[in-house]
Amino acid sequence: MNFYYDITEILVWEGEHTGIQRVVHGYAQGLKYLKPETKLFYIRNGVGYSYESDEILNIREGDIVFTACANWDRMDNLVFFEKASISGARCVNLYYDLTPIIIPHSFKSGFCERFVKWFEQANTCFEYHITISEHSKKDLIIHGKSLTEDNIHVIRLADQIYSINTFDIHEQEEYLSSYGLNEYLLSVGTIEFRKNHITLINAYRHLVSEGYVDIPKLVIVGRFGWMDLDLKYQVENDPVLKEKILFIVSATDSQLDCLYRNCLFTLYASIYEGWGLPIAESLNYGKPCIISDNTSLPEIAPELTRKARTLDPYNWAEEIVALCYDKALYTTSIQEIEEKFESTTWIDASREILELIIDWHDNHKKEGNKLL
Repeated sequence: MNFYYDITEILVWEGEHTGIQRVVHGYAQGLKYLKPETKLFYIRNGVGYSYESDEILNIREGDIVFTACANWDRMDNLVFFEKASISGARCVNLYYDLTPIIIPHSFKSGFCERFVKWFEQANTCFEYHITISEHSKKDLIIHGKSLTEDNIHVIRLADQIYSINTFDIHEQEEYLSSYGLNEYLLSVGTIEFRKNHITLINAYRHLVSEGYVDIPKLVIVGRFGWMDLDLKYQVENDPVLKEKILFIVSATDSQLDCLYRNCLFTLYASIYEGWGLPIAESLNYGKPCIISDNTSLPEIAPELTRKARTLDPYNWAEEIVALCYDKALYTTSIQEIEEKFESTTWIDASREILELIIDWHDNHKKEGNKLL
């Protein structure tokens, strides 16, 4: 039995890794560490190739083929998985969320229809289904015709940035001073409608209007995505905000590590998420995090995060003021994170998923295309 892992996502992606690319990369490292014989592969035009040799894969009966890639962006990838399944391989998919189905208005024209088509085919193409939160599992069962409580398993993603060369003190000071940063708050995530940065920006407008002129700067880190609401233009041309909010469009892992280490706390205002990796990363750095009170976000660390009403800038402003100016609250929050938060490495996350898949493989027999 061979174990194949799909790394197409990180080979076709351009720029710094974010979200899904970081997950795919993290699992690649973890799986190769735990199971060195893991065969990394990529898909091109519906054909699978070995990452090591670029030779076409010879998938056989009983092999396991696992993907955590954004295959809805490359529909012909399903052709490969369908052929692998016909060959007798056991195909496993990791689902992140059903955002295009739940909030289709947050995507450009045509994308949601493509995603729905992919999701319907994926339901039958893959035998076993893994997802990243209980909330995502509920959505999958509601919208997936062949998905049930029994064939979907929830795993926990890692919360560590992998393979980073940490800046020394001098490099950290140099990087932060290049942006004029001293005390600041941090929000990490693609700059787009769904991530709800507009609510944070309006919270800052309110805070300044209420006299909190010394409020720490808000640093927003992420690439610009679809429907970004011209946020950068708004901030740069608003005399109230232009000195209070900073966009960093591209940050390396080392730079992101530096920003996490030196911020006061973080904010994550997303409207809908399958997980919310920056929340867990923040806690891993020992930094408090204010989160939206929706979807999967409270699952990450319900006792260690502060919650704000997703679309209410006034409530966000209240929570920001509380952590900024109540020193006892801030100190207690940090202490509780240090005492209670259990970090998950990519080795931990890979071990969980590897044991899960192999256990499922060993306990299910297959005849033709049907499970017995």
